[in-house]
Amino acid sequence: MPNGEYAYVTCGSTVSVINTSTNLVIKTIQVNNGSLQIPNGAAIAITPDGKYAYVTYGPYLAVINTANNTVTKMIGFDSALNNVSLNLNNVAISPNGQYAYVSSGWEAVDTWATNESSVFVINTATNSYFDDTIWRLYFGCSSDTQQ
Repeated sequence: MPNGEYAYVTCGSTVSVINTSTNLVIKTIQVNNGSLQIPNGAAIAITPDGKYAYVTYGPYLAVINTANNTVTKMIGFDSALNNVSLNLNNVAISPNGQYAYVSSGWEAVDTWATNESSVFVINTATNSYFDDTIWRLYFGCSSDTQQ
């Protein structure tokens, strides 16, 4: 949290809330029904006001209310693109807290395009993404530098 009182750490299909004064886990939040494990290195971002934590895993973004440490919304990106396997990688919150930016890697199931990347823009007031964001912010990652 911005005030440093608590730390949020992913583990399996849960997020542990740690009191940084005592280094004790004070709450374990079940992020989903346990059927999908949160990948190692899943990203967590806290809004500037400290009210919400956003957690990436697989094709989902969990929104956690930090006042009561409960999941308030699950945002699914699995249907954002047709015929792809999507995995969210990172999340960042704008300085004013109005938007969350979520990067993803995806692999096309039935086309030539593979291992591409995209960024979704989430309106944090509604916790929904803009339908056309994926096309406006689509980019391909490669080791080649373009001039």
